[in-house]
Amino acid sequence: MAVVIEPLDRPTWPYARRDVSRLVLAATAAVGRPDLAPDRPLAVDASRVEAALTHARLHRVEGCVHEAVQHDPAAPSALVEQLGQARRAAFAQHLQCLRLVRRLSDVLGAQGIPWVVMKGPVLAGRLYGDAGLRSSLDLDVLVPRRHFAATVLAFEDDGFEHCFHNWPWALGVRAGELPFAGGPVTIDAHWHLMLGEHDRASFAVDPDALVERRRTVQIGGVDVPTFDPVDTLLHLALHTSHAGADRLVWLKDIERCLANESVDLDELLRRCRATSTGLPVGIALERARRIVGAAVPAELPALLSGRDVLAVDRLATALFPVARTPDRGTLATFWARSALGSRQASRQRLTQMLRHRVAFTRSPERHLHMHDPERSDSPTRPVGTDADKRRYLDWVSAP
Repeated sequence: MAVVIEPLDRPTWPYARRDVSRLVLAATAAVGRPDLAPDRPLAVDASRVEAALTHARLHRVEGCVHEAVQHDPAAPSALVEQLGQARRAAFAQHLQCLRLVRRLSDVLGAQGIPWVVMKGPVLAGRLYGDAGLRSSLDLDVLVPRRHFAATVLAFEDDGFEHCFHNWPWALGVRAGELPFAGGPVTIDAHWHLMLGEHDRASFAVDPDALVERRRTVQIGGVDVPTFDPVDTLLHLALHTSHAGADRLVWLKDIERCLANESVDLDELLRRCRATSTGLPVGIALERARRIVGAAVPAELPALLSGRDVLAVDRLATALFPVARTPDRGTLATFWARSALGSRQASRQRLTQMLRHRVAFTRSPERHLHMHDPERSDSPTRPVGTDADKRRYLDWVSAP
C-alpha cells in the first residue's frame, strides 16, 4: 500500500519545509511497516536539525523519527542525540503512567468503581512494541457517569489536586472531564469522551456502554482495564477527527491499532451508525489509510462518511498536507474538526469555526491559550466556590 507524501508543492512558511516533512512522515509510516521503509536514507542537512526536531515534536513522533535515523551515518549527530533523549523521556513517562495506573487501581478499586484507561500507555505498550516510540501527554481514564462524583472525591482524598478551578465554567459547558495533578503525569478523569456539551450533542455515544464492554490487558506487568478492540479503534478515530486529524501520531495510532488488534470492521460499522459517529470516524480512517498506509479497506470510509465528504477531504489535505501542518492548523484541520453526527450539524460547526477564526485574529484576548488564567473563560481561572463545584457534580450525577 503506497503512502501519499506531499501531493502538491506549497509555500514554505508557515508550513514545514519539504525535506523536514518527508523525513518525519516517512519515518512515522515505516514504524512496524518494513514494506513502507524508504529506499534511501532519511536525513536532513545539519542546518535543518532544529526544524526537524520542532516538526517531530509538533507531531509527537520523535521516537519514530529516531528509530529511522539512529543508524544512519549521514544523519546529523545532534539530530540523533536529541531525538534519542525524547525517546527515552517518552519511555520514562510510560513507566510513570503504569505506576499511576497501579495507584488508580487501588483508589478506584476501594470504591468499587469500574474504569478504563484510554489511549496513553495502552497504545504505547501494546501497539508500538517499544513504548518510547509514542509519547503521552497525560493519562485519560473513563468512569461511568453515576460514579464520577465519587471518583472526584476519591482522587481528592488521595492527594490529587484539581487543574480546573473555574466551576461556573465547568457547569456552563457541562464539562465531560476534569484534570488532576499529583505527580509527574496529569490525570484526565472523564465521564464522557468529549469535554463540552456542544461537542456531544449530535452524537449518541453511551460512555457507560464502553466501560461495560471493557477488557483487561497486561502491559509491563500491570493489569490495565481498557476498551475492547472495536471501541478502541472507534475512539481513536473519533478523537483524531475531533482534534483536527492533523497530527501524525494520531493517524499512526489508527494504523498500529489495525495492525495489532483483531478489530471486527463490520461491528465497527454497526457501532458507528448506532452512535452517529460515522462521519468523523470515516474521515480519520481515510486519512490514516492515505497518509500512513493504515490497513483500512478502501470502501469502509465511504460507507461511514460518504464519497462526496471524502472527496472534499482529499482536496483539503492536498492543498494543506497533514505532514506539513503548522502549529495553528489549516482548513484541513477545520474540516476534520467540524465533522459531527449529521451533515447539517457539520456545516453549522464549520461555519462557526471559520467565524471564530476571524474573530480570533481581531481580539488580543483570544490569542491567549484557552488554559491561560488571564482569559475570562479559561477553565484554569480560579472562579467559584465549593458550592459551585458541588452544583456541577450534582448535575453530572443526576442528568
